[in-house]
Amino acid sequence: MSYIICAMIGAAVLCFAMRGMLLATYRKIGKEAANMGKSSHSLLKTLMKRFQTSYELKMEIKNVDIYVEKYLRAYKKAGMSLSAWETWGDALFAAVVLGCIGVNSYLIWSKTTVQWAGGEIWSGITVFCATLLPCFVLYMQDLVLNLAERREQIKVEMVDYLENIYQPRLENEFFHQEEMQEYQKEYFDKERKQLDKLLQPEQIQFTKEEQKVIEEVLKEYMA
Repeated sequence: MSYIICAMIGAAVLCFAMRGMLLATYRKIGKEAANMGKSSHSLLKTLMKRFQTSYELKMEIKNVDIYVEKYLRAYKKAGMSLSAWETWGDALFAAVVLGCIGVNSYLIWSKTTVQWAGGEIWSGITVFCATLLPCFVLYMQDLVLNLAERREQIKVEMVDYLENIYQPRLENEFFHQEEMQEYQKEYFDKERKQLDKLLQPEQIQFTKEEQKVIEEVLKEYMA
């Protein structure tokens, strides 16, 4: 039984470390996704490059949400995709909880204690506390980190940029190039006319008395 308890604690430590790694990864991606157009992150650069290539090949992407989800799930850290890390983390957490229930149920049913290799004996209460603590720590970690919400926020940032900024730009460049050029020509012609109008000197209106004074001044000057 002591070996099972050790395995539970080891699984809990591994689960805790995996979640910490996921947190650091999501923080890094989230920071880059907030300024996606200038990002140098490998995931975002690859996603944007393939997004652009699709439009260069005249292949419009209909569902940007699924497109982003696919690349976000496939992104690898330490040789394994983020979705796989999340799955293993959940599996380890479930194993710790089931181990806690199984060990304590057995001790209650058999009314026995746990003896360690060094001769130390743990009572049922001690075992209960030792096995419940990892479950509690992992549960609180899950609540505090909230990895699912962080991941969803990253996805929202990526979809927002691709769908509302990058996609319209690519559509105008590769699908509506002639219309865009015509629009730009009309826009700049209009701006140029407005600028010329502003720079053109206004015609000055004089009263009869002012005209008379000006004529007198000119006559004196020309005499």
